[in-house]
Amino acid sequence: MKGFENAKAWIYGLIAIGGWDSFGKGNQADSTEEEVRDSVRLAMDTYGPGGRYIFWESGITPRFQEQGEYLADEARKYGSSFYQKR
Repeated sequence: MKGFENAKAWIYGLIAIGGWDSFGKGNQADSTEEEVRDSVRLAMDTYGPGGRYIFWESGITPRFQEQGEYLADEARKYGSSFYQKR
């Protein structure tokens, strides 16, 4: 197919942002610290292996401040170790 190689190169050059389930167990009023951290690791493990993933916690709200702190902490810690393994 004419032009397919250019399209393939363009697709492989994309960077994914997001992927965190803002409606899942990690973003509920009664979410445990482990559920929040698991949700971060799931998103990174799912979308990060290609090396072109930026974690984005869209949907976290101020009413879940403690969960937001767990989320940011896990994204920083797990994200750093995730990409250092590569």
